[in-house]
Amino acid sequence: GKEEAGYKEELQQDRSRWYRGIAARGNYLSLDRPELAYASKEASKKMSQPVKGDMRRVRRMGRYIKGSPRLVQEFPWQGGGAELRVYTDAD
Repeated sequence: GKEEAGYKEELQQDRSRWYRGIAARGNYLSLDRPELAYASKEASKKMSQPVKGDMRRVRRMGRYIKGSPRLVQEFPWQGGGAELRVYTDAD
């Protein structure tokens, strides 16, 4: 209906710039936050011509980041491995 039509309305220049900035930040954060990878990819696809409905995506991404601002990935040190033997032939 009418409400849906508003979501397809192209953003004004200043709001488009804001959208692109947020989408780019999401893309940057997704390198360290794998759970953001899909959302940032979808937001990045709309960077050339964002519409009002796309703003919901980046706002939701922002609320998620605000609610879980930190992700710690721990890679524990591995102990020494088994002995490795390599045999070669002179040919």
